[in-house]
Amino acid sequence: MKTLLLSLLVVGGLWVGEGYGQVEVEWEKTFRLDEDPEYASAINSTHDNGFVIAGLVHREANRNGTNIVVAKIDSLGQQDWFREYGGNQTESCKKMFETEDAGFLIFGTTNSIGEFESSAWVMKLNESGDSLWSRTFGTGNTNSCRQVRQVDSDEYQMLLTSSLNDGSAWIISIDSNGDSLGSVPLPYVELLDSGQDIDFVDFVFEAEIVTVACNRAVEYEGTTVTFYVIATLDLQGRLIQRNSFEEYTGTIRSIEKRGGGYFVFGEKGFPTFQSRKSYQILFLNRDLNLVFEKYYGGIEAEFPAQMIPAHESGMALYGSSQSFGDANNDHFLVRISEQGDSLWSLIVDNGTDWARALVMNEDGSYALLGDGLFLVKTTPDPVSVRDPIVSNVPSTPYLLSAYPNPFNNTLNISFGLDKPAPTRLEIVDPTGRKVASLFPNVGLGSPTYTNAGEQRVVWDAKGLPAGKYVIYLQGSGFSTSKSITLLK
Repeated sequence: MKTLLLSLLVVGGLWVGEGYGQVEVEWEKTFRLDEDPEYASAINSTHDNGFVIAGLVHREANRNGTNIVVAKIDSLGQQDWFREYGGNQTESCKKMFETEDAGFLIFGTTNSIGEFESSAWVMKLNESGDSLWSRTFGTGNTNSCRQVRQVDSDEYQMLLTSSLNDGSAWIISIDSNGDSLGSVPLPYVELLDSGQDIDFVDFVFEAEIVTVACNRAVEYEGTTVTFYVIATLDLQGRLIQRNSFEEYTGTIRSIEKRGGGYFVFGEKGFPTFQSRKSYQILFLNRDLNLVFEKYYGGIEAEFPAQMIPAHESGMALYGSSQSFGDANNDHFLVRISEQGDSLWSLIVDNGTDWARALVMNEDGSYALLGDGLFLVKTTPDPVSVRDPIVSNVPSTPYLLSAYPNPFNNTLNISFGLDKPAPTRLEIVDPTGRKVASLFPNVGLGSPTYTNAGEQRVVWDAKGLPAGKYVIYLQGSGFSTSKSITLLK
């Protein structure tokens, strides 16, 4: 295994050296169930500072389909257990999450069970990996789980596409028992024009709206061209606003809300250089208008896999590179600021295996997962302990993030104000009792005049019992809250 540290800044799409800090590989391991090839699909951190990883394995017994494999890994990279799940056809895994009882929820798609040809699928495992139950979801003949987000320890939102009525999509909310809590329709007719094909990729769910990221394919001069579509709908599926970015050809991988707008991560193509591709970031304001565009890469091809919010601010971008290292699909991690500037980059050489999934751990380190179930653990992100990053002033007050959630003692909280105001940021326990006032560190119930812009605070919940808590952000004329779960 070979690593290359790159300190880079993007200016007008060109790489310029810029010393900032370093992240290094702490350890790397490969996990195998047997000799059949395994393809990575998902990773998450666990309450004991370890990881749970998932992938796919091809089996002739299920007609050359795939089964899901899941492994629990400790903080030092040692395997606790490794299990396989599936029927006589094809299963896939999109996301997985640890539950309050130290078990796991696996989200994906199955062709083996359910009443349809394919169904969105949720499976519950206990802490030893035993399957306890599974649920399927769908409306048409073919259904697929495209994306999943965790709201709190007892609510998960799943983006499901279906063949019903020539194509439909929903965001379905379920609890930790797999029971439906409701759904939001995402009608294709609102998002595409006649003769065009649209593919739902990711979403951001807010109090009264949902913003979806899509790839739209059109025929142009005898070839198929793909570009981005971002749309906001209300909770009845009615279109509020939409923007098509036809000048940015490529495919979307992720969308995240941060800094008073949306980061969109995808692949940038270069028409005059057919083989060249780069990571691309579009930052949009709340009206879905472009604020800035940045791209990251070398003279060959980069293939984006996943974007996640970093603890302090900005984003971490992950995928595969054919420009750096030995130019053979090396893992390529880029840390960017709220303004899209590249702060540092890391290349990890792993033969020819593709990068697939990324998670940021509670201590600020990253875990990277690639095909062959190749797992890399890095040292903590130096940006988190070095320079604070100034962000844009938002258009409305908001609770930006509480990460990780669920959490074990330490929680990173961000919020934003559109103007200076007396502000309370408080934690309330399940009985309604205030247990902490977090910004700044003042007595319970004491309002503090807070500047406009993004603010960040770390809460240490040591000494409090496990359970559900609520963060309340209150000020002059506004109030918002977020549910969080403390694990022990």
